[in-house]
Amino acid sequence: MAKSTKSKANPIGTKLRLYKGGKMECLKCQETSQVNGTLPLQTTACKSCGFENTAPLNLDGYWLFSLLGGGGMGRVYKAYREGSEDRAFAVKMVPQNPEHKEKMESALRTEFEIMSALGDHPCLAKALEFGEKEGQLYLAMEYIEGERLDHRIRRLGKISETETLLITLRLLAAETYIYRRGYVFRDLKPENVIMTDLGAVLYDYGICMSREEALKDPGDLVEGSPLYMPPERLTGEGERACSEIYSLGMVLYHLLSGETLITGTINENTAVKHVEDSRTTNILKKVPNLNPQWEPVLDKMIARIPQKRYQSFAELERDLMTILTANVKRTGYSQFSQSLVAK
Repeated sequence: MAKSTKSKANPIGTKLRLYKGGKMECLKCQETSQVNGTLPLQTTACKSCGFENTAPLNLDGYWLFSLLGGGGMGRVYKAYREGSEDRAFAVKMVPQNPEHKEKMESALRTEFEIMSALGDHPCLAKALEFGEKEGQLYLAMEYIEGERLDHRIRRLGKISETETLLITLRLLAAETYIYRRGYVFRDLKPENVIMTDLGAVLYDYGICMSREEALKDPGDLVEGSPLYMPPERLTGEGERACSEIYSLGMVLYHLLSGETLITGTINENTAVKHVEDSRTTNILKKVPNLNPQWEPVLDKMIARIPQKRYQSFAELERDLMTILTANVKRTGYSQFSQSLVAK
């Protein structure tokens, strides 16, 4: 999950020498301290500033030192690698859970195979290596320098109309590419989008599958975020392009309004709400200054019945470009371009 980047504090080579010497550097204040018997990947508070740092782990030459995210299927760490002192990496590991370890290892292998099959695309994270060290499987990816989209929503409250359009167009480009290569992403949510200087980048292919597999009834196994998943994942109708468009519509509503359209907790069986009767977003009541064309577009994206949604990414892109063009004409290019300045 990452573009090459040089450290803003000590050079990477200096950090690696610290790790090899049993030391660690605070990610907040850059104070150096001894690991002092702390187990690898355990957190310990910096004595100078109190920041919780992760004790480094050497995994086959990759030094993992900062948790980036993850869930039940694996954790992703920022890492440096011996011999590659000019870049950072993201390394995904299978949790040490004997009950599900074989399944998780298989899923990690599949994720690497899919990422390798997809190859290079400017809106997608790239896989670099799949390896094993002393029984520990790992997937090394490029590290993407930027802000996770869910963090950006939390920081700004909601995302501007212009930025939302540009984010959506890049996600559509990623989705279109994945679909044409024979896969369905199946996990579109703000947590899986990194905002870089060049725009949105999609990552985490943990539940991505081939188009043929996605069309099958998954049975009792329901994976993905209950806030964004399409209803057909629960009903067993099979998933296709319009299913991804549904999830994207849920993400768009979240970006524009600052809230998720579907609310609740796992205990409240939130996912079932997607299967309920058709709904409308009423986005103009939440954000009255939006271009009024947003409402019919969003409502068509999240239609309960798959056949009533956009059936292709190109069809949706056409309507989004219509909104974009109308906004540029209304505000003027100068004011439009000023709204693109990062906050």
